[in-house]
Amino acid sequence: MTAHDTVTVRNDGTADLDVTSIALASGTTFTILSGGSATLVTPGDSVSVVVQFAAASEGAFADTLTIASDDADEPSVQVEVTGTGTPPPAPEISVAPDSLGFGEVQQTLTAQDTVLVRNDGTATLSLSSIALASGTVFSILSGGDTASILAGDSAAVVLQFAPGADGLVTDTLTIESDDADTPTTRVVLSGVGTPPPAPVILVTPDSLGFGEVVENTVAQDTVTVRNAGDAPLDVTALSLATGSVFSILEGPAGSVAAGDSLSIVVQFAPLAAGVETDTLTVESDDATQPSARVVLAGTGVPPPAPEISVSADSLGFGGVRTDAVAQDSVRILNEGTADLSLSSIALASGTAFSILAGGDTAVLVPGDSAFVVVQFAPSVAGAQADTLSIASDDADEALVRVELTGTGIGVPLITVTPDSLGLGAVAIGAMTQGTVTVRNEGTGDLSLTSLALSDSTAFTILSGGDPATLAPGDSASVVVQFAPLMEGATSDTLTVLSDDETTPSQTVVVTGTGVGEPEVDADLTPLAFGTVTIGEMPQDTVVVRNLGNGSLAVSSVTISGAAPDAYEVLAGGEGGVVAPGDSLTIVVGFGPILETEQLATLTIATDDADEPTLEIPLSGTGDSPGYVFLYVMGDSQAAGKGDPTTSCDLRPNAGRRGWVYRRAFDEYVPVCDPAVDDLYNGSVLPSLVDEVYEQHNKIALVIFYTIKGTNLTPEAAGDELYWYIGDDSTAAGQAFDNGKIVLKKAKRAAQRDFAGQPVEPLAGIHSFGGLDARKWYEQGLGGPETSFRPRLSFFDFVISASNVQPLYFEIARAPGKPQFDAPLDTFAAVMRDVVPADRVLDYADYVNAQEAIDQLGYGEANWWADKSGHLGSRGLDYLGTVIAQAIDP
Repeated sequence: MTAHDTVTVRNDGTADLDVTSIALASGTTFTILSGGSATLVTPGDSVSVVVQFAAASEGAFADTLTIASDDADEPSVQVEVTGTGTPPPAPEISVAPDSLGFGEVQQTLTAQDTVLVRNDGTATLSLSSIALASGTVFSILSGGDTASILAGDSAAVVLQFAPGADGLVTDTLTIESDDADTPTTRVVLSGVGTPPPAPVILVTPDSLGFGEVVENTVAQDTVTVRNAGDAPLDVTALSLATGSVFSILEGPAGSVAAGDSLSIVVQFAPLAAGVETDTLTVESDDATQPSARVVLAGTGVPPPAPEISVSADSLGFGGVRTDAVAQDSVRILNEGTADLSLSSIALASGTAFSILAGGDTAVLVPGDSAFVVVQFAPSVAGAQADTLSIASDDADEALVRVELTGTGIGVPLITVTPDSLGLGAVAIGAMTQGTVTVRNEGTGDLSLTSLALSDSTAFTILSGGDPATLAPGDSASVVVQFAPLMEGATSDTLTVLSDDETTPSQTVVVTGTGVGEPEVDADLTPLAFGTVTIGEMPQDTVVVRNLGNGSLAVSSVTISGAAPDAYEVLAGGEGGVVAPGDSLTIVVGFGPILETEQLATLTIATDDADEPTLEIPLSGTGDSPGYVFLYVMGDSQAAGKGDPTTSCDLRPNAGRRGWVYRRAFDEYVPVCDPAVDDLYNGSVLPSLVDEVYEQHNKIALVIFYTIKGTNLTPEAAGDELYWYIGDDSTAAGQAFDNGKIVLKKAKRAAQRDFAGQPVEPLAGIHSFGGLDARKWYEQGLGGPETSFRPRLSFFDFVISASNVQPLYFEIARAPGKPQFDAPLDTFAAVMRDVVPADRVLDYADYVNAQEAIDQLGYGEANWWADKSGHLGSRGLDYLGTVIAQAIDP
């Protein structure tokens, strides 16, 4: 193919333009069709040069058009000429879809679909043929004669599917064209033929049973005809084979739409008893089942009527004991077809026999039953009979009788009175009697096989002890005698054996009391303990004997006199009852308190009428134990002790008064030394220890009560609450390192020599506040709770000469101000750090010690210094002794 274009040469000057030459450089692919000659162009005119492009092959081409003129500025003008060679136009076929499925189509129907043929090329597409391979069930409705399709256009081929049978059918649409690449195009066609709609009859049920129907009555039931197909069902006829007792009440023939149903009402009217059958036939246009049949059946029965039946015409109960009962039952059954009315159920006499249940009138529906429970309870021995009569509306059997028989068997019944026989108090050597009555209250003879006592020592059977037989209503007397041999309550058991099956063994408890007289005896020689070291407690005994034949009651054992506190009843003090010939040992201990003679009296109270009180003098003298208890007390802990007017301040600004209680002199002595800064530093305490030691040679126990501290710090704890003995090298007022140095100082004090002898067991007690301020508050002895400081009491440590044994005894804090908790916790932490875990005691241990003090019964003035729980002289003395004995027994 060729293409051409124009180049315009114009004279824009004012004089003629002389175009001398117009030429192409090569002139092969491009050529000048016109305007290529030399020419003269006047001003304002132009000439056209037509150039043609004729490519011989595909690809890009170029040339140069040169125009020569007399234009002085541009004598030669060049124009670039370009073009691209392309292939010649050709058609290109495209078919969609490449396969066509029509799905399911009923045989009597058709389906259509389209195949689109398109020309995607650049030249007209020529179609030489559009045809089907077989053309049986598929056909071309339109577009089959299309001859050509312009470039870019399309044509539709409409196809039809008309199945003539069931199943899958395929065909091929073939399109022939001048497309050089794809001259033949095929489209696969498919479809499924399905049968045409048809009715399907379904009759339910296939058999119809009417059951039993009373003669000359009717029963009805229904047969359902349903169209399960997809086309109308034409029911053409309904008929019965015989039509004698069965008939069609409703359900005329007609058309039943697909999915709908038709009801046929059939009636059964029996004229006589017996089984009847017939056949219902349903005619329709269902090609598969044109006739459907239903079997009809029913039974004619006579009119309903009751029919009584009993399970037995007689009941035999056999032999029954007169103390027992027996039961049996009669079942009444209605075997008829109508209700059975029971109008009466009764016994002829009703003496030994009775109706327990089912005796009321009732109505039994057909097939139902009722039970009549009859009981036989003979009260006498021998054969007995009765008749149970049952009346009903049974026309054939209006009255039914059941004969009842049984035999009573006599039974013995033993009673023994009284069930216990009390013969009272009898003097030893005397006797008394009592009677036990055995009676037969049964209906048969009672055989007494044995009557005996289990012991027969103090009790004997005088009469009535032999075996015997008692007729019903008879009785026998058993006479029992009581002759006590010793004092006190005693008992025996009378056992009666018989043939009473319910209670073959009866027992009677026989009781009595032997009465004797006590006679007390004891050695009334005074108990002289001699000289006893204070702290020791020797023992002596007093034996109280009972020489009489009656029990001796020792009601009390007490100590009175000038010095009762020095003596203690260690055993036998609770008294008790001493049997004849026995004795009670009373152990008395002497624990002197003072270094003087101490006298008392042991008094024993008994119920001996001749000698109700025994008194035994007690004597002993206390000797120095070689040690004293030294107590150092401060502040309110010494309140009320000694002479307040002689007290002095130990610290000028603290208002503290110190008191030293010297046990040897039983007095409090004020300690006044204004020159020293602390009671426990300097020379005051060591000099006191030296003074006591010089008088008594050695010190066994030293107890210190500290002064209360309110602003407790670790340093103050060491300075205020700890003590030490005899370390003169320690400067006054030195702050101890968190209190731990107290152990070192205590150990050095324990090892200090007094005249070449070490201190023997040394103990220290610390107290911060009262020992039990909480107790004071709880007992209502003080003011409001908030008025109390928090208090913590504890034993600090216990030390012996050879072994330092710290002991920490922590007491619960009383209620109070919480701001003191931190200092107390600090002090407790220090103590727990230096005391082994097994030496830490709890509040319960302290309570036990305090309760032990309370139980001794001493007065407040001697045991407690004040209501806040501070121990007084006796309390400190006792507590110190307990500690000393526990550490170095």
